Amino acid sequence: MKIISVTGITVLNTEDIHFFSDSSEKKTGRFYLKKQSGNYNCPVRGSIPSYKLMQAADNIPEDIIFNAYYLPYKKNDVTSLSLELNSGFNYFFTDILDGCSVGVRTEELVTRVYHANAFRYGEFLYRKEKMNSGFALRRQVSMQNNMIKNVAGNDAKIISPWHYGHHGENAMFYKTLFFGYRESISGGWCFLRQTYDIRNMENSWFR
Repeated sequence: MKIISVTGITVLNTEDIHFFSDSSEKKTGRFYLKKQSGNYNCPVRGSIPSYKLMQAADNIPEDIIFNAYYLPYKKNDVTSLSLELNSGFNYFFTDILDGCSVGVRTEELVTRVYHANAFRYGEFLYRKEKMNSGFALRRQVSMQNNMIKNVAGNDAKIISPWHYGHHGENAMFYKTLFFGYRESISGGWCFLRQTYDIRNMENSWFR
């Protein structure tokens, strides 16, 4: 996915980089990608540049700024956002997936994205009942999927931890950035994801 700035300049191609978001509060608006001091050691692409998604302040050059929808998550709830055609916002991001589920539903001219979190439900099974973590995650994912269906209907496409790899051994080290872009010709929305291992980030907090 090529990211084009508000001035029409190609900022970068996401196929060539690793990029991620942090836990800082973000909202729909202007963004840029800040290059990190260390690379990401990708098992497929080798050592590649790493960038962090940042909300753009007034002092950031226009040539690297792009407009994007942003959907924050809410603990123990489901949030949603409408992505409209020809709105001037060609990109979409949501908070890092770390056990949550997302849903996508398209109706004529509007695509709506959902972000569901059932932390309290999973935490109860993990800690209070001392249940097997795999079983607890299955119950949590099932609850999140139902949360999305309750507001979006049964025809929503759901992406859960089973799809993006947040399960099994060492699951705590894996994070997923779910993002999308609006096609220039059809105006429809396409969605991608990039799953990464925080242990492979040079100069990261983990090291």
